[in-house]
This record gives sequence, C-alpha cells and structure tokens, in this order.
Amino acid sequence: MRTLKFKKKYREMIISGRKRATLRKEADFDLGDIVILEVGGERIGEAVIKGVEEVSVEELNDEIAREDGFENLHELLEELRSIYGEEILAGGVKLKLIRFERL
Repeated sequence: MRTLKFKKKYREMIISGRKRATLRKEADFDLGDIVILEVGGERIGEAVIKGVEEVSVEELNDEIAREDGFENLHELLEELRSIYGEEILAGGVKLKLIRFERL
C-alpha cells in the first residue's frame, strides 16, 4: 500500500476533513487507490484516492485552495513557494492535484 505523506502542521486539517486534496510535483496514485495517510511520520489512517488530475499553476483557484485546506489561492501559492521555491510560479509548471477521502 502506498503512503501519502504530509507535514505535521496539516494533521488537524486532514483529520477534520478540511484538507481533502494535495498538490504534488510528482505522484504515482490512481483513482480508487487505498493509501496510508502519514503526517509528520505518524500514521493517522487510510484514504481512498478520489481523483488525480494534472493542473498548471495558472489553473489553480480559490476552490482548489480550499480543497487543499487553505483559505484562498494566495495562501496556497505561498505554501507552494515555500516548498518548491520561486520556480513553482514560473509559467507552465504542472502539478498533480490529488483528491482523497479519509476512511
């Protein structure tokens, strides 16, 4: 079983269901996969992958940001910048939008 890993700061958002998606530069998940949810090295349960979609940074919006647990697009972009650096905001960068439901 594959593992979907998150930083510790996302623990409560995942448990509460506020965070139902994540953006990754690389991901090898398919619709219907059951995955282990790991937060800060701690296993907090399992989830089913509800969707995997390739999106460009330009396609991101407030709706996607809220699915990812952020208040708005600005917050999401700031987090992506802190993880991947300034180059993430360059035109044409593709990310995997992974939607999941905690079991």
